[in-house]
Formats: sequence, C-alpha cells, structure tokens
Amino acid sequence: MGIGSPFKFIVHISYVVIIAIVYNGGDALNALHSLAELPEFAREYLGKVKLAYLDPPFNTQQSFLHYDDALEHSVWLTMLRDRLLQVKALLSDDGSVWVHCDDSEMAYLKVAMDEIFGRKANTG
Repeated sequence: MGIGSPFKFIVHISYVVIIAIVYNGGDALNALHSLAELPEFAREYLGKVKLAYLDPPFNTQQSFLHYDDALEHSVWLTMLRDRLLQVKALLSDDGSVWVHCDDSEMAYLKVAMDEIFGRKANTG
C-alpha cells in the first residue's frame, strides 16, 4: 500500500473520503472508474461518498522531478473533467468535492465544475 498504488489507498478509506491524486505514476482515474463501474466496488461506493478531494498538478508550466506540470491547457482541463465526472457518480446526495488548485487554472476549473455539478453547487 505504497505511494505508487493509489487504488489500494482509496479502497481502504471507506465512504467518507476519496483522495484522487493526479500525477505521473499515481493517476487515480482507473481507480475511480473501478469504484464506480465494477460491481463488487460499485455496491459499496456508488452514490455513498461524502467527500472527494482532488490534488491535480497546478499546470504552472514547470517541470519537476516527479511529474511534469506543463500540460497543454486543454489536456489539463480534459484530464480534470474526466476525474470530476467519475467522482460525481460516487458522491452521495450530500457529498462534496474539494479541489486543490492555484490561480493558473482556477477560473477554468470553476467553469468545468459548474458544468458537471451545477452552478448552485458552488460553496464559495
């Protein structure tokens, strides 16, 4: 259950929190898909998650040792949108999504979240 295996970490967290870390070598999209689509997990997680926290790259156009933070804007936005759609399926009616993001993509993130969750779902 190391850093390189986000799926095991997500499964053990239960209904309260899903952490979806997005970086090269630790992309949780497949894990999110499995939790929503595979019957053995879907019974446990689909529509039952209270909180989802996503920590994607900020897309600051820099390159770091462990991941590249210089994605084309449209690629970054599509990557995040795919994960938000998977998270939406897992959320309970009173669940919430929190995304760690800086100013470089915040405006676009808000528009994507408005599209997926609705404008009235925004808390701030």
